[in-house]
Amino acid sequence: MSIDVSVPGPDEGPVDEAETVRPSMLTRLKITGALAAIGGICGAGVGVVLTYLGNVISGYPILPTVGTYAWNAGIMAAIGATLGPPMVWSMLPRVPLWRTLLEPAVAAVVASVLAMLFAPSFFVLAVPAAVFAAALRLRRQYSEPEIEPPRS
Repeated sequence: MSIDVSVPGPDEGPVDEAETVRPSMLTRLKITGALAAIGGICGAGVGVVLTYLGNVISGYPILPTVGTYAWNAGIMAAIGATLGPPMVWSMLPRVPLWRTLLEPAVAAVVASVLAMLFAPSFFVLAVPAAVFAAALRLRRQYSEPEIEPPRS
């Protein structure tokens, strides 16, 4: 028996055949909204870091303006808020939340820096591929172990 929600509240749905508590639509919407907000915040942070690192790596002598930081943070926040919840719901339901946020973000920064240093034209492909690879690794690490039938 597995339980998705530790203490069922008044808005919890029925128990299905596998005796798993399914959260109601309202609960799922609240969780999805929280994931979108967290994804947006993480995306904005990554945008600021990448703006700074891109400036350092390129050797550009003039520091980016606050507007440049805000623009890049806004774009990355929109990407994080849009793509974060579907990735968490579909690929990472058993992974601790801090790992679903941290590891793909770190993979994005590392892939960005490597792309900026060695192959700037692959930047657009390298970053999503790194995020997807990090999510796949987490999914594999936290997947349910397959139970083998007893041998007779």
